[in-house]
Amino acid sequence: MTKNTLKTCLAAAACLIAMPAMSAFAGDFSAQPASYDSKAVNYIESRLSDSVGATVRQASQPYQVVAKLKGNKEYNCWAVDYDVRADLGRSSRGAGTYTVLFYNGKAVALTSDLRTRVTRVQTDAVYASR
Repeated sequence: MTKNTLKTCLAAAACLIAMPAMSAFAGDFSAQPASYDSKAVNYIESRLSDSVGATVRQASQPYQVVAKLKGNKEYNCWAVDYDVRADLGRSSRGAGTYTVLFYNGKAVALTSDLRTRVTRVQTDAVYASR
């Protein structure tokens, strides 16, 4: 074997060994929530003081996060971002982006409800702060 071939084999072996460890690091996530779009829109509209005339548009695909929902316990959740435009009265409109968190298939919170940051889980199982 040549020197480069040996290095390539060793690198491939290291990757195969590291993959199960990386997936364990990411934790177990439930399946992506079914009908998440309608559930999220309903949840956001229920949280608005006046949802008449509000427009809610999906701004991201579902992604995995780790969030502290109760006390200091971390939960593996799914999150989806939505752009919201709502009437503020006196012919003005407000706009913002809301992130809806799903736990066990149910919309449970907005990230603005939480006191701590939500940690996004990257597809390669590396944590990055949002």
